[in-house]
Amino acid sequence: MALESVSALILDDNAHMRGLVRVILASFGMRRIEEASDCNTALGIVAGGDIDIAFVDFKLGALDGAEFCKRIRFQPDSPNRFLPIIMITAYSERRRVIDAINAGVDEFLVKPVRAVDVANRVNAVIE
Repeated sequence: MALESVSALILDDNAHMRGLVRVILASFGMRRIEEASDCNTALGIVAGGDIDIAFVDFKLGALDGAEFCKRIRFQPDSPNRFLPIIMITAYSERRRVIDAINAGVDEFLVKPVRAVDVANRVNAVIE
């Protein structure tokens, strides 16, 4: 998979997890990778344009990943309503998955993440 022209946003409050996802995406050839540790910073990055895909942790600080997704999908002033969103979380209970889908998540990844799983989800949202 060659993703040189694809840009990504990684929204996770854990720096180690952001680094892990960054390394995986870079191994696919992705060069433009932005990081954010909170929803407001992430929204600002998306509003700046040029983000093709977002990887979002479910559990964050004040605003969780589902709230970020709702703001992207459903707010009238959304900077990119059609941004592909892959949620990454340690929570895989049915209720959480349904909450994520209702928030507008395109794909769901359960931690610990593996490169092959990231590749499969990226292919799913690109196709």
